[in-house]
Amino acid sequence: MNTHFKRLERLYGRSHAASTQAAVSFGRAIIHSDIEGRLPGTTAAEQFLTDAARLAAGSLHKEHVVRVDQFEVEMKQDGYTGPVRAMAQVILTQPPRAVVTVLLLSDDDEVVAEARGSFLPTKEQLPDLSAVAEPSSSTSNDAMGYDDEYAEPNAPGLEPASFMPIYASPFGVICLN
Repeated sequence: MNTHFKRLERLYGRSHAASTQAAVSFGRAIIHSDIEGRLPGTTAAEQFLTDAARLAAGSLHKEHVVRVDQFEVEMKQDGYTGPVRAMAQVILTQPPRAVVTVLLLSDDDEVVAEARGSFLPTKEQLPDLSAVAEPSSSTSNDAMGYDDEYAEPNAPGLEPASFMPIYASPFGVICLN
């Protein structure tokens, strides 16, 4: 696994509950967690959507933290509580901006919320991997980077996203796909 993706997963895992698991690949991120009653469901859903989108956008920028430029959330099931999976994918890049779409799915694969946003790199550097603690030996992750509780049988590793990089030129927009 790419050390940059591992670093993002560890940074995210270090700042969240042990029941929250993240996997990152180039332009893609998945977070498994629960929306509990401690926070209003909408606030927790928005946080998971933003986190997944930030991880996906951050996978493209190996040295810098990314920030939200614009982000719009549409709740499909207000007040939902229970297990969720946030799936984010970069769909377009216009350097330095990355456009990401995110779905928040319930255990039954029903859409709880969806979002789209753009992200820009900041000047803030990501910490070195050596500064990020190793996961405890009590958690055994499968190939997707999840604990056994979230393991998907016969699931391949998280595949890189395919997206369209575009550049503005004096003659118009150039697509590099």
